[in-house]
Amino acid sequence: MPITRTTSNKYNARNKEKVTTMTLSKHARVRCQQRGIPRTAVEVLYQFGKRTHSKGAEKYLMDKVARRRAESNLGRYQFIKIEKWLDAYIVVNGDRIITVAWRRK
Repeated sequence: MPITRTTSNKYNARNKEKVTTMTLSKHARVRCQQRGIPRTAVEVLYQFGKRTHSKGAEKYLMDKVARRRAESNLGRYQFIKIEKWLDAYIVVNGDRIITVAWRRK
């Protein structure tokens, strides 16, 4: 089942939204299972996470601003349910999520 990300261009007069569809690689599915990170957390990381470039791919992680954005969009109750998994990050290359891992502090 694909994961989607909806973005809007604030400079576009019509405010059209762009929907990007992402799939998990077999490696990412295995890593999610091994590390106990649910698919819902991966979806939230992809939808609201801060995007950085890392070794030719993109990394999505939750910083303070991304957490606030997720909480305001999801609602307090839904956010609290997934908050413990938001210390993870995902690595994306093209239209595939390559891996999922925990952040080191």
